[in-house]
Amino acid sequence: MKNKFENMNTIVGLIIILALLFFCGGVAIYQALLPVVTLKVNNVTIRQEETLPKFEVHAEYNGKEDIVLDETKGYRLSDLIEEWNQGKGYSLSHHVDTAKEGAYTVQLNLEESLKEKLQFLWNYKVQYQIETGIVSVLNKYGDWEGDRFKMLDGTYASGWTNLGDDTYFFDENGERVKGKQTINGNEYYFHENGKFDIKRNRVNPNRPMIALTFDDGPGPYTMQLLEQLEAHHSRATFFLVGRNIGKYPEVLSKMAEIGCELGNHTTNHARLSQFPAETIIYEIQSTNESIQSIVGQQERILVRPPYGATNETVQYSANAPLIMWSVDTRDWELKDAALVRDYVLNTAKDGEIILLHDIHETTVQAALEFIPQLVKQGYQIVTVSDMAKARGVSLENGIKYYKFRTNE
Repeated sequence: MKNKFENMNTIVGLIIILALLFFCGGVAIYQALLPVVTLKVNNVTIRQEETLPKFEVHAEYNGKEDIVLDETKGYRLSDLIEEWNQGKGYSLSHHVDTAKEGAYTVQLNLEESLKEKLQFLWNYKVQYQIETGIVSVLNKYGDWEGDRFKMLDGTYASGWTNLGDDTYFFDENGERVKGKQTINGNEYYFHENGKFDIKRNRVNPNRPMIALTFDDGPGPYTMQLLEQLEAHHSRATFFLVGRNIGKYPEVLSKMAEIGCELGNHTTNHARLSQFPAETIIYEIQSTNESIQSIVGQQERILVRPPYGATNETVQYSANAPLIMWSVDTRDWELKDAALVRDYVLNTAKDGEIILLHDIHETTVQAALEFIPQLVKQGYQIVTVSDMAKARGVSLENGIKYYKFRTNE
């Protein structure tokens, strides 16, 4: 008897399952046969830094019958389509960065009340689908043809070429190089897409080099300076004041991105030699924490004591190498771009550490001029740590460093 009931239960269970499958399958087939209305965001193509046009949205219907959606109000599918084509019932969202090449999606979001009606009240009358739009941001300088780049004037890129935020090198055939390359005797690294990898740009110890160092920033002019350094495949060391860091997080990110060195100039630009150890430690550690909160953990952060003021307490408490300078431009006093430019060009020598301040507009204007001239003269513009390494110097905590010349 027991087996009989068990068999009956099994049969009933199978019947229920088959009924559910048939019902669900029937519903799926029924819905598949329903007409479909499509709400589509049209694709857009622009070049970098062009203004985004107004996005166009179109509703398309694959059926012939004008379906009544709400009988009490006499609201028909044609009414819904007309409202959509008038820009009603939805919103658009996107994160298009017109400054950067790429493909960006434009998402269409139905109003919640309308979405609920389409999904639950009208879903047995009509189906709907949404097609997102694509914004293609093309390079403002031209177009890629494989590994060649055709400029807007019809010529092809050659040699070192800046295309927006990215730098490439095109060989004698006009093709972008990739991987490790030796160019004019120097070793460079390029990503698989041909973009120059400035972080892996190695210093040639056999060529002259200088370390440009900028104190007291970041400031409102620092980004201009970084763009010029990047354009000339150069890197500098920035000794940052902690209280300024939170005002310019994007500047610190750019410094790290292009391989510059982020140093410590205390939180309050304090004359450390006047303070006890605990204050010195606070001034330095709090700035380190501010730097790392933006660019992540750093292996080592160099310290430049404000005013160059040090004593045994500072040297012991800093817990970092102390970077001084061999060339003082006194740019904070001159505040004349031409004078600062000429001073740097006249005093720059291999192994020098040059002191500047990027919070002054005149200093940055001077740097925009002397950086390309120094590079043209054959100098490598490098970070303090890179120059020390190239000269075989191991930087030690508490030791003061003024220059890294080959003959000293």
